[in-house]
Amino acid sequence: SLPSCDTFVIGSMDVAEMMMDEDPKSALDTLLTIDRSKLHNKKQFARYSLLLSIAYDKNYVDLKSDTIIAPAVFYYKRYGKIEDKIKTFYYRGRIEMNKMNYDQAMSYFLQAEELIDSSNDYTLTGLVYSAKSYIYLYSYDFERSYDNEFKAAQSFNMVNDTTRYLRSLFNMLHISNSSQDTTKIR
Repeated sequence: SLPSCDTFVIGSMDVAEMMMDEDPKSALDTLLTIDRSKLHNKKQFARYSLLLSIAYDKNYVDLKSDTIIAPAVFYYKRYGKIEDKIKTFYYRGRIEMNKMNYDQAMSYFLQAEELIDSSNDYTLTGLVYSAKSYIYLYSYDFERSYDNEFKAAQSFNMVNDTTRYLRSLFNMLHISNSSQDTTKIR
């Protein structure tokens, strides 16, 4: 019965991943139905941990502990696809942001950024730059904040993500107003 259990677990993770953006609540519910004792190797456990962390984040559950994502961080530091590594660093950084530990969050976002050139996932790229922009804004580094938000806007525009693109443009305007430097608007 091991192969059928394996198939169910992997199939459930595939379904959750496909639904993640359109229906994050259903993705989370699907992941929560998986019996973790049926995860048979580090690769499966890492994928489950990453997907569950993403699902909580997309459902506005602000995790403040790395307990859920830790297996993904451990695994994807050494193995896996570039996109999984970037997602892991990004969502690990989000947890630090939730704790308002911005220095630690930035270190994870910088690790994600180091891998961006090897990826074609422009949505993920935009999310990383936008998160960095937020931290720079928080620390009153308006120029870096603006530059990162500009890169986020470019990334979102590449995939025609109009909502995120417009949000980045709005954020750039906010940053410019915050810095009292309206000449910065491009």
